[in-house]
Amino acid sequence: MIGIIGAMTVEIEGLVAAMENKRKKTVGGMVFYRGILHGKDVVIVKCGVGKVNAAMCAQAMILKYKPELIINAGVAAGLLPGMEPLDVAVAESVLQHDFDTSPLGGVKGRVEGLPDINILCSSVASRTLFEASKKLGYKTFYGNIATGDQFIDREKTAAGIRDGFNAIAAEMEGGSIGQVCFLNKTPFAALRVLSDTGSSDAPFDFERFCQSAAERSYGVVREFLGNRE
Repeated sequence: MIGIIGAMTVEIEGLVAAMENKRKKTVGGMVFYRGILHGKDVVIVKCGVGKVNAAMCAQAMILKYKPELIINAGVAAGLLPGMEPLDVAVAESVLQHDFDTSPLGGVKGRVEGLPDINILCSSVASRTLFEASKKLGYKTFYGNIATGDQFIDREKTAAGIRDGFNAIAAEMEGGSIGQVCFLNKTPFAALRVLSDTGSSDAPFDFERFCQSAAERSYGVVREFLGNRE
């Protein structure tokens, strides 16, 4: 079984609509949809925005469904010069840019109990997602995706995350899902389609491109499932 987590309704509704033999179950206040998508057994859920919601959801999914892989799919802000809305970012690793114990001697971004700042994603799943996106003709980037409990709408903030963590995109869930998956030894991958580029125009761009970005995410996930043995 493959688990798919999105933060918002717009990030999962197209995938849920395409499922066959669909049935749903509420666990911890979250509605999990299980069924067949592109011939694969999947479970899909909306976790809600932010790291706590995402972590709770990932743990509930692992305990209830024991997926062989979890994919966090949805939208994000692009951080690299030249990125545009609807470009695709596939995570090589995820991290939490707002975790900071450096005043106490810690390393900014490094969560206690984890071996490094960056949580590596499944290389096989990530490369398959990357190839699926490229096959669909999308401009696709591969690298670190940064998570924090804030919407990035200023170029200075975006640049700080990009330069401080060598990150290609920023969002609000992947790092915490990655942390839960790492601790549970569950393979994990993250796919984000850019709804904005982290500038002062980001809220306007987000509202303009969010639906289209989510639909592009659906397409990449379905292409991924079709290519997975």
